[in-house]
Amino acid sequence: MPNTNLNTKMLLDSNKMKGNAKVLPTKSSDPPLQRCSFNTLFELVSRKWSLFILSHLFLDGQMTFSELKRRLVGCEGETISNKMLADRLKELENGGLIKREVKDERPVRVYYTLTEQGVEFKDVILVFNNWNLKWLHGNKFGTGKHCTECSFRKLLEQLENK
Repeated sequence: MPNTNLNTKMLLDSNKMKGNAKVLPTKSSDPPLQRCSFNTLFELVSRKWSLFILSHLFLDGQMTFSELKRRLVGCEGETISNKMLADRLKELENGGLIKREVKDERPVRVYYTLTEQGVEFKDVILVFNNWNLKWLHGNKFGTGKHCTECSFRKLLEQLENK
């Protein structure tokens, strides 16, 4: 059976999505694959919880790990694990959409905020949602509406008004 562990450190190179071909996650035994920046971006933001994290940071600004964890509620009340949140934050940081800042406070605190690229991504999230509501909800992919417990529904309403 092939090794399916992804090397997420290879998700993006240090060019931070500025148009060069990017290195994507591969099986740890495979050589890195080169893809266009669009495919890399789409893979990054289509990972579970990525859009939730970006939306919360857009609406709430600077947040700590624990603040994000408390606010992230998925469909049917699903919550994110510490490992998943840490992985997504690192991927979004490597992708240039968020930045991590360590504040010299007592105790030391780590804050996450959107970069300029992350702030501009709001419009992309809204376009995804509009397309979703028009074409996917109400057919075999969905119920016709966002579930009532999903924090993303509330986030989208707030994003549209900002």
